[in-house]
Amino acid sequence: MGAGRYPEEFKRDAVELVRTSGRTVGSVARELGVNPESLRQWMRGPGPGPTVPSVDTGPAGASGR
Repeated sequence: MGAGRYPEEFKRDAVELVRTSGRTVGSVARELGVNPESLRQWMRGPGPGPTVPSVDTGPAGASGR
């Protein structure tokens, strides 16, 4: 299913449960009724965001215009 199915607080709590309980992702996912791969993705955090052009502030970038 698409993004937004689970509230952010639920995701944070699920990740915290895996990290602090010593249980496996599969075990926690089963208990919470979520797909284990979804829980793994939540544990990885957000993916790479949009690329932002870097601003060159070094001597080569200072053209003095």
